[in-house]
Amino acid sequence: MTSAIGRGLKQVVANLNARHEFKLAARGTITLDDAKALISKVQKSGLSVAEATAFKKEIAKFESRMTPEAREEFYGFLFTAPYRVKGTSGWAPKSSAAQPSLVARESSLSPGKQRQVSGSAIKDGQLFIDGVDGNDPMQRDVGDCFLVSSMSSVVRLMPTTIREAFQDNHDGTWNVRVFEKQDKKLVPVWVKVDGTVAKDVYGQAWYTHSTNSKELWPALLEKALATRAEGGYATLDKGGVMARAMESLTGISSKTYLAKNYSGDEMFALLKKGQEKGLPLGAAMRKDRTPDELSKVGIVADHAYSVVGVSEANGEKFVTLRNPWAWFEPKGNGPDDGVFTLTLAQFTDYCHDFAICGGSKVEKALQEQALREQPEEQVVDAALLETREQ
Repeated sequence: MTSAIGRGLKQVVANLNARHEFKLAARGTITLDDAKALISKVQKSGLSVAEATAFKKEIAKFESRMTPEAREEFYGFLFTAPYRVKGTSGWAPKSSAAQPSLVARESSLSPGKQRQVSGSAIKDGQLFIDGVDGNDPMQRDVGDCFLVSSMSSVVRLMPTTIREAFQDNHDGTWNVRVFEKQDKKLVPVWVKVDGTVAKDVYGQAWYTHSTNSKELWPALLEKALATRAEGGYATLDKGGVMARAMESLTGISSKTYLAKNYSGDEMFALLKKGQEKGLPLGAAMRKDRTPDELSKVGIVADHAYSVVGVSEANGEKFVTLRNPWAWFEPKGNGPDDGVFTLTLAQFTDYCHDFAICGGSKVEKALQEQALREQPEEQVVDAALLETREQ
């Protein structure tokens, strides 16, 4: 591997008064083997949080000299290992409304070593900047892609629902509305949160935030749900189901549909009808495909995406998605902002399940449509209309 990256990393570590040195062979191109060797050395030596953050920045400087495989190896490591919060089980409402602890690993490379991370308010932060938009929410180092993608889908199609979910107390705190099931009904619950957010050594938000660093609403909404979750941010980090997140944000009963139970055309019909009715949509990628297999085409395995829309052109069907990272997508989709379009065949191949906020409404609408379109003497094909959700 290029000696420059070795020198750069050594300087970063030296500047942070760390003990670790990286000695790498001098070559012009950074290969997959080079990436694996460096990651192995980092994992063996260990890095503090500050060093791991600096490591991210240093690697980014050499991206143009990496092979595609090396790039995927580095970024797969950087976005799944650092700063993951302590795991726990369950997502049951807390009896109290105490602010959730801001907990992260002292070193992502030394599992089990925990510490409280620093938190402070975002200077000059504003609840909303230039309204609300589906491209606002951005996932960072909590593994709640299901929640961030749901935020993106809901705010894109139901912006008023998000705007009305906040009450500014004008004292550095906000009341945030979420929905919880009580006696089988989704009811609104107002949660008081302050503006303290976890920050890295560069002062950037560690958890979910907006693509505009001064906009607060995604971080506050995540914090409200962490406040109500038994285990706080750690519970969100364990992952979840988009349909349940959509319910928490909208109060509308939602459904998850396993892709294996539907043909591509059936999936498209359900998503298209949901789009026509203005309902938030989402999709999760398959778990049985290796991360390397999917990352080569710009897809993250076992990862939730918001469905921006479905479309048809020249006899072909398409599904447009957004990665909650706000970057990393298949090539040829314009700027690397996480928004990209797949053919229906590709989407069907990669998708594990999809979610529709208000799924029952969509099923009913499709059933009514089929009845209108079918001659009375024919039996309506139940294959598309039958509920086969998870």
